[in-house]
Amino acid sequence: MTDVEMEAAGNRADFQKVTAASQYEDDAGSRETRWKVRDGIKNRDGSHAVGVKDPFGMKNRDGSHAAGVEDSFGMKNRDGSHAAGVEDPFGMENRDGNHAAGADGRREDAGYVMDGERIDDLQCRGYRLIQKPEGFCFGVDAVLLSDFVKVRKGQKVLDLCTGSGVIPILLAAKTEGQFFTGLELQEDYADMAARSVRLNGLEDRIRIVCGDVKKVREVFAPSSASVVTVNPPYMINQHGLLNVYEPKTIARHEVALCLEDVISAAAHVLPDMGKFFMIHKPFRLAEIFRLMKQYHLEPKRMRLIHPYVDKEPTMVMVEGVKGGRERITIEPPLVIYREPKVYSDEIFRIYGKRRL
Repeated sequence: MTDVEMEAAGNRADFQKVTAASQYEDDAGSRETRWKVRDGIKNRDGSHAVGVKDPFGMKNRDGSHAAGVEDSFGMKNRDGSHAAGVEDPFGMENRDGNHAAGADGRREDAGYVMDGERIDDLQCRGYRLIQKPEGFCFGVDAVLLSDFVKVRKGQKVLDLCTGSGVIPILLAAKTEGQFFTGLELQEDYADMAARSVRLNGLEDRIRIVCGDVKKVREVFAPSSASVVTVNPPYMINQHGLLNVYEPKTIARHEVALCLEDVISAAAHVLPDMGKFFMIHKPFRLAEIFRLMKQYHLEPKRMRLIHPYVDKEPTMVMVEGVKGGRERITIEPPLVIYREPKVYSDEIFRIYGKRRL
């Protein structure tokens, strides 16, 4: 990663955890321990933090993919370079492989970013997201899941394993849901997601809770959300290489929770006929369906995601209904690339782009 220095080195927010007396219960019946920042985001010397100068703020002129992007479709080599010259016609990624950042230097950005972070443009209604280039950054799977999810007007949504909070922010942009809650285990990511919410002025529609999916019953009341979404860790400990960087390991591998923990938590917060949406790996479909039925989340809709029309699927999206009847709809496959270097028409639609 290119070193990005802030005006005052060693910047860290000074957090103060409010005691149990300041816990509260919201409309959904869930409880959250609030976190606050004293006097905004400040440096250790007490001076206000300034926005990070983002050296990656400009898109690649040739629209080419950057190395090291989170790639769920097997389109890259181990060194991060693209296989078969695949390019990104949207200019959505930077040289470090993460999604492209919006214009830097905006006065209102000062105080939202910490050392080692940057603000990325979600290219959706002007919303932006704070991310850590060296940490786990969202990929195309989050964007595809946000398109697959159905949220009706006035519904309350809980996003498990929310990470940077990208899914609640995208759903707030795309749907008329009343309120969105993101639950994240890692304290620094929960704080970063909460700052993204404030950055976009979405405090009245989104909140971020730092907590453990395995302890969801201690935080959220039964039947407190109409919809549950999740983009969980895909790999069990025996599969794939564990990343030396712990936050990436937690995001990718089932080291802090397992698939049953996720599905059990969803079943707890959903009422009868509540809906569950998840993106995962096809090789675990048998386990996914078994656990969903065990917790009375009847699989109702499924869509496989293929890199090319003639390649096997690398991702799958599933919708379940709590207490639903047995009947599942298999939707047409979602194909990412029409041909090398050319995205499919549907991907253009999902990203809100027009084919040139």
